[in-house]
Amino acid sequence: MLGSTVLGKYSNYLLITTYVTSFISLITGAVRGSVGNSIASENVERNYSLFKKLNFLYLWIVAFCAMCIYALSDQFIDVVLTKSSEDYLILDKTILVLISVNFFLTTSRYMTGMFKECAGIFYADRYKSLLEALINLATSIVLCHFIGLPGIILGTIISNITTALWIEPYMLNKHYMKKSTLLYFAKYVVFFIATVVGAWFTWFVCNKLPTGGITLLVARFAICAFSHS
Repeated sequence: MLGSTVLGKYSNYLLITTYVTSFISLITGAVRGSVGNSIASENVERNYSLFKKLNFLYLWIVAFCAMCIYALSDQFIDVVLTKSSEDYLILDKTILVLISVNFFLTTSRYMTGMFKECAGIFYADRYKSLLEALINLATSIVLCHFIGLPGIILGTIISNITTALWIEPYMLNKHYMKKSTLLYFAKYVVFFIATVVGAWFTWFVCNKLPTGGITLLVARFAICAFSHS
């Protein structure tokens, strides 16, 4: 819909988020067996306590990755792909914000989804994936017509918020944890706001550094690590 030029620019950012998402998936894959064993052998309260600990640690990692994507993507593309100070492969900063937000919202629900699957909750939200895909497709096409590439990313964000982001924790709490979903979302919102503030602060500090060179890229990564710690 937008042409190969825009697709080429966006594919660079997609490459980064894909590899980071693959790295995060290793974390959920590593603990999936232990979570399944715990659900099969322990009571609900013990598993709820386990979920809170793992989810907090997981969200901390996702938040750090989202901050790095926002603060380092342009510099990474400039150093690794262009090897110059030209910015013909760099997208607008607004699009980078949407990419980072979409990454956070998409990956932050993986731990909840894993617990839901290990608890055997499949039938209750059987229409969720289909509904998410339909909303994603419809909103992306409509918004792309009006605002271009940001509309496509925004369509994915909208489909995520209106379906999986709240359905998965709701089903987990309703059918297994027997806890209030509002408490989960209150903590989630606080974490999201903290991530936004941290990402802005990191970008503000990194923006004071000159661009170009692998050394400065490493320095920006160190700033991200320090601010998130």
